[in-house]
Amino acid sequence: MSELITQNTFNVRIQKQDLEQVIKLADLLVQEITLTIDPEGMTLRTMDPSHVALLDIAMPNSLFEKYEVNGINNFGIRTDEILNLVKEFDKKDFISMRINADNNLILENHELSYSVRLIESVENNCPLPKIPYDSLVTIPGNDLKKYLSKLNVVSEYLTISTDNYNCILGSKGDLGECKIRLEKGMEQLIEIVTKLNSSGTYSLEYLMPYFKAMLTNTSHQLEFSSQKPLRVNSKIFNIGHCHFYLAPRVEN
Repeated sequence: MSELITQNTFNVRIQKQDLEQVIKLADLLVQEITLTIDPEGMTLRTMDPSHVALLDIAMPNSLFEKYEVNGINNFGIRTDEILNLVKEFDKKDFISMRINADNNLILENHELSYSVRLIESVENNCPLPKIPYDSLVTIPGNDLKKYLSKLNVVSEYLTISTDNYNCILGSKGDLGECKIRLEKGMEQLIEIVTKLNSSGTYSLEYLMPYFKAMLTNTSHQLEFSSQKPLRVNSKIFNIGHCHFYLAPRVEN
């Protein structure tokens, strides 16, 4: 059995919206996670039970208002429990996090304090895919959410394809077909890099909740190759990163 936490200690303070963002993203895939806090920062890596999607988040120590950490601290939490507590803090609050002598996680500010029981650490056996991607596009988050909503009207799957100058977002289902063309130079297509013309199909059931959970105005870099997993690179909190990997749809 894994220990609830190592014998090392930490006392950190983070903005409410940043902590909430991390837990919300993890909650899309699983209900139990292990957070790691070490001298470099806070990290999280988890995969959904079907092994279709993988989430990798890194928050450097410079993101925190206060950061006192000894060694490596791994501790397990239930995402729904922590979200319910974090929501009770005000939007602009900073939340202090530490482990007390009873092995409980403490979330508090100057007037409010919660103590919640830790759970067994979840094994994070989630190696990151090592893929040479052929295509890269960067699209503003608000535009991307709008496009995916339009595509989802006709299908539960997104097909994304690129050449040197265009990115085509498409979907096709029983109702019909939808295509959205983004051309190089458009405001909605911040960046396009194509080593080889590529096309991949991915589930909107996973993608739409991910982008909806992101803070407003986050830009997303999409990397993919034909018939390979999609990697979404989201620059969160300006200095941290979130990588979201999604397996391609396999045609019967």
